Amino acid sequence: MQKNLLFGLISTLKPLEVVEAGRWLASPAHNLREDVQRLFKALTGSDTLQTGAFNRMDLWEKMFPGVLYNDQEF
Repeated sequence: MQKNLLFGLISTLKPLEVVEAGRWLASPAHNLREDVQRLFKALTGSDTLQTGAFNRMDLWEKMFPGVLYNDQEF
C-alpha cells in the first residue's frame, strides 16, 4: 500500500500544508465524513509519514479502534 496515490500526495505536503489540509477536512462545508478525517490523521501521523510503512489493518485500527477489520468497507 506504500505506492498508494493518496499517501504519495500526502507525503509531499509540508508540515504547514498538512495542518491546513486537516483544517479543510474538518470543515463541514468541505467534508461531512468523519472517517475521512480519521484516515487523514492516520496517514499524517508521525510514525506513518517517517517510515512510510503501514498496512490496511493498521490504518483500520487507527480509524476504528476495537472494530474488526472489514476489507470491503475499507
